[in-house]
Amino acid sequence: MSGQVDEKRIYFADKRKVNLKKKEVKGRVLDIGGGGAGVISQLWNEQVVAIDTSEGELKEAPNNKALKIVMDAKNLKFLDDEFGTVTSFFTMMYIKNEEFLQVFKEIYRVTKPGGRFLLWDSIIPPYSQGEKDVFAFNLEANLPQAEIKTGYGILWPPKHQGINTFIDVATEVGFKVLEKTESEGVIYLELQK
Repeated sequence: MSGQVDEKRIYFADKRKVNLKKKEVKGRVLDIGGGGAGVISQLWNEQVVAIDTSEGELKEAPNNKALKIVMDAKNLKFLDDEFGTVTSFFTMMYIKNEEFLQVFKEIYRVTKPGGRFLLWDSIIPPYSQGEKDVFAFNLEANLPQAEIKTGYGILWPPKHQGINTFIDVATEVGFKVLEKTESEGVIYLELQK
């Protein structure tokens, strides 16, 4: 969330922790929403093409060898079958549920046959109305070479977001689920085209 928000409006969920291991990837990695902390670009550095709709978020990301491009995931400007790996690290929570299908179709289109889509996101309970209308949490991402502490916050969506939110859309566009976990507020999916 950008700008200042009255703290009385914020519901702080439990801290989320993610341990990221550097899996071997070939070629470029497309990172959807790669601005801000730039966690994925810190993991795979020059292999990453980080896209974000916000130029400011991309400028905020660490200054490394990742390629940073202002682009909307609903309309990726890449050729079909371009990337062996696509990632989304706590980005889907910023995309409206009704836009998930278009985003997943685009990710599927640019992923090479046999390629993977790695998704990390937060479980978000449904909004129960009331004064607290902002859902937020702190995140600790442990990489092989660094520990990143950051936070995320959104206007609280009316619908629950869980692992099946993403599995349903992913399988509808053609992805196969290779791995899935939902633990301590964190969703992780490894999908294959």
